[in-house]
Amino acid sequence: MANKYKQLYQESVLVNNGLISQNRALKQLNIPSTSKTRKAYTDMLMANDLIICANRYVWDNLPINLTSQELESLFYQYGALACFVEKGTLIFTRFAMTGQLQPYGRLTEIQPIDLAGKAYGQKKTPITKKGENTNANNIAIIIRDYTGAYANVINLPRFAINKNATIADEVIVYQQLKNNIMLSIIKALALCESEEQRELIMAQVNALLNGDYPIVPIAVNKNKDLRISEIPIELWNNTQGFDTQNYCQQINFYNKVRRKFNGIASPDIFEKKERNITAEIEDTNIDSDIVLDDGLKQREYGLNLLKSYYKTSDIQNITVNINPILVKNDSDSKENIIE
Repeated sequence: MANKYKQLYQESVLVNNGLISQNRALKQLNIPSTSKTRKAYTDMLMANDLIICANRYVWDNLPINLTSQELESLFYQYGALACFVEKGTLIFTRFAMTGQLQPYGRLTEIQPIDLAGKAYGQKKTPITKKGENTNANNIAIIIRDYTGAYANVINLPRFAINKNATIADEVIVYQQLKNNIMLSIIKALALCESEEQRELIMAQVNALLNGDYPIVPIAVNKNKDLRISEIPIELWNNTQGFDTQNYCQQINFYNKVRRKFNGIASPDIFEKKERNITAEIEDTNIDSDIVLDDGLKQREYGLNLLKSYYKTSDIQNITVNINPILVKNDSDSKENIIE
């Protein structure tokens, strides 16, 4: 037993230091890992979250081999991107901060990193405001997904935030809901004294449940040792009832919290049965509106910096806007009274 506790401690230390994954540790200790149900729901919710976030903003006239959704998916996955022109081609990359600290706590250089995780090209000077550097050959514009701490240029990606917070908790509720459904199934148990008796009862149950048989004959032993009427039948249920509403409300709660953080308008988390007037709807969605506008300002500011350094038509023609679907939905919610 002491050796088992020692192994558990060693495995936990390795996991906490990031030297091995938790799944690997559980496998080595013969402890069941995350269930298939939990993984399936996680994959579904992560895919849904990516699709929503990748379509919040629309980039037009991009002179790169990326669609608007693909570029936005990179912001979703990495939190911030560096963009610069190299040999006449606009490039978006991940990056690492290097160099010396400036007075406000930011590092003075970045190292572009390609999507394969390898250093790309030479180090660049990150530009955060117009006029900082006149040498357009050695600069990179940093565009962030959302406003973060000033010194921390690389934001924690929205992907990681949503996965570890609302999605992780929502998946637990989905699993609890499934377990509740499984345990709420009522079964009639026939207690059998032998395997032969069990097989006989199963055959008769199949006949009783088969709609093709209008009449079901019941065989009775001549010695009356086996009578169906003497077989004890009892109902069995392992739960106090199936409470669908509470689970669905919890799932809806996590969805709404995540939508607000993503900048997508949603009904009030604590819904009321009475009618909601326009002013109440505006108050409910003001935080999601600010989040959506914040993301647009981050992209517009970075794009304007890019255009100030590169005057070619392919750069000047790039635009970014909020997806018209979100603008339309926001207008509709303010014009209509919701029951």
